[in-house]
Formats: sequence, C-alpha cells, structure tokens
Amino acid sequence: MDALVFATTPCSANVRFDARDDSYRCAVPSAFMPSCLASASGLPQVSVPTELDSTGVPIGLSFLGSGFDERRLLALARAWEDRNGLVRDPAATP
Repeated sequence: MDALVFATTPCSANVRFDARDDSYRCAVPSAFMPSCLASASGLPQVSVPTELDSTGVPIGLSFLGSGFDERRLLALARAWEDRNGLVRDPAATP
C-alpha cells in the first residue's frame, strides 16, 4: 500500500476564519480526529484541497504514508491534485 487516503476532517471548515462564529456546527465531537493519525503514529501526512463545499470553502483529502517515505507521499498527493484537485481558489483567498 502506498498511502492511506481519508477526509482531512469530517466537517467543512467554517467560512468565518477571522472571528468567532457560534452558528458553526460540526456533527462529530472532534473535527480534527482524522489528523491525529499522523501525530499518534509518527507517519507523514499531507492534505490537499479537493473541491469547494456549498459555502465556498475547500474540503481536504489527506494522504498518510509510510515511515521515511515522504518523497513518495508528496508525489502521490501532487499527482492526485494535478489530476483531480481544486481548479479555482476559494472566495476567501487573499
């Protein structure tokens, strides 16, 4: 197996990144739980934007690679992004 591929977070990001937004809700207790795989295992992980959700913020896709194989992991993520990735910047891009 070259990499484990999974959603970076189970919820879209909040469109208000510049201020607190009490209206934002995520249906899971910890939106960042999938990202803990890399921290807990010590394996390399990279996230790429895949598409925009209905509010215009990007949805991320993560690639978790083998130990000490960052070059292959980055090549896989780059190849996927070149083929399928986000084709336009989100509206919030400066």
